[in-house]
Amino acid sequence: MNVMLSYRSTDAAFVARLADYLRTRGINPWIDTEGIRPGSRWRDALLEELRICDACVVVLSPQYLASEHCRMEIFVARSFGRRILPIMVEDCFQTLREHEETKGLEDIFMVRMFRLSMVGLPIKAEDALRRLGDVLLHPSEELQIQPSVYISYSTADGEFATELARSLAKRNIPTWIATLGVRIGENWRDAQVRAMMQASAHVVVLDEAMVRQPVLRTEILLAEARGLDVFTILPPRLTDQPQKIVDLIASLNNSDQTYRRLAEIQHFSCSEGVELACQNLSTTLTKYVQRP
Repeated sequence: MNVMLSYRSTDAAFVARLADYLRTRGINPWIDTEGIRPGSRWRDALLEELRICDACVVVLSPQYLASEHCRMEIFVARSFGRRILPIMVEDCFQTLREHEETKGLEDIFMVRMFRLSMVGLPIKAEDALRRLGDVLLHPSEELQIQPSVYISYSTADGEFATELARSLAKRNIPTWIATLGVRIGENWRDAQVRAMMQASAHVVVLDEAMVRQPVLRTEILLAEARGLDVFTILPPRLTDQPQKIVDLIASLNNSDQTYRRLAEIQHFSCSEGVELACQNLSTTLTKYVQRP
């Protein structure tokens, strides 16, 4: 695996740490300070590496995006069809669309090291690096999506939804959830569609602001189009909030048909504990699991 690290010199300390970690996984990354021989033309060396590398790990920051040379590297890598694995070390997400070279990167699932969170699931720095290393060592695994129960959730409930997915998996109910199913460098929209097209049922974690979340709506709409049975569950944070629950149901009823159908479903509740809710839900979902 020929991996190039593209970065701005202001992030050299992080890049050195990243390179050290990748070497522990058996990956020896190409870094300009080590890969460009003295006396050679550095731009030619960069372009050659971009032509032959298998993957380009891009360390994003405001300083990176402000650099014409850095943007050139990512543009060339994308033009040659190289796998792009973004790591954002300082928030610059809203700036990606301001540059022609980086438009579309916002649709690529990336590590956000500055806040250590993946679609609502808090993670540790070592876990983020491990997930990056896993993708580099096993680049084609994201294509191997098996039929499963698709779990939709809002960012505020990322931890609970992931706990739910893991609990159902322990009960032999295979699940797909973005926090665990989308891999770094993958187009997250494509990943969600592929998973939903393989789904056998749909579980929606209810959220009081869900009618204002377009991504969540597309998942619900696609499940409806496929004719999937849908089940809803209230997260623990809403269990003792009766007015919020009333407002939630009212917002669903006052929205379009895609959301109104959710209001008609009797939801599962965590009022007696998450484990019991998972057990009750898994019992209902058993008939949707394909047995060998």
